[in-house]
Amino acid sequence: MDPTWSPPQLTVPQYLLDQDSNAASIFFLQQWGNEGSVVACGRFNGVNGHERWGSCVLDSSGEVLPPFENCRIDSTISNSLIYCSILGLAFTPDSQYVYVHGSYNGFSDGVVNDTAQAFISRLHVGDITMAVPAQSTASLLIIAPNPTSGNATLTLEQLPQHAAIVVRDALGREVHRQRVSDHCTTLSLAHSGVYVVELWSGDTRISTHRVVVE
Repeated sequence: MDPTWSPPQLTVPQYLLDQDSNAASIFFLQQWGNEGSVVACGRFNGVNGHERWGSCVLDSSGEVLPPFENCRIDSTISNSLIYCSILGLAFTPDSQYVYVHGSYNGFSDGVVNDTAQAFISRLHVGDITMAVPAQSTASLLIIAPNPTSGNATLTLEQLPQHAAIVVRDALGREVHRQRVSDHCTTLSLAHSGVYVVELWSGDTRISTHRVVVE
């Protein structure tokens, strides 16, 4: 036993406890990054008091990290039994996307709640990983309104050197790029859909945000 490791405390929805008092499980474990962290997938909706549905990332001491904090899965029923779990994940070769698979019907990423997502979903890695420490990413870039009808105002608290905005569609394809030279700039997106807006400083991506165009 490693005394520096604190095993995570899992919770599950009450409807799963009513079905099985030992419902909490971890089915999959894999290294996450190069800092000794791991990603765990299983049957749970909370880890150490943090809301996590079926997937979480733990650091080398067992503490919960930010990735997947906005993701949620809904239950599915088969042969009168209720299932709600993620069984594992797999990265694409370029590491831009990750596939999660499991027993669920409905997936929410914190912005879009897609009730048609079932059993397997593909996520943009930039939305679930942190390019810089959590305390600085949220405040770097503010996008409003969001959702938007097409035009949004981008406000930067601090203007990075060689700042640029890159916009990607739901498939991760770059659809727009523009230089940023002021603390406020306007972003125009003509087509409805879900986009990822990335803030870059030179060759370094320092923040990502999801934008919905209605």
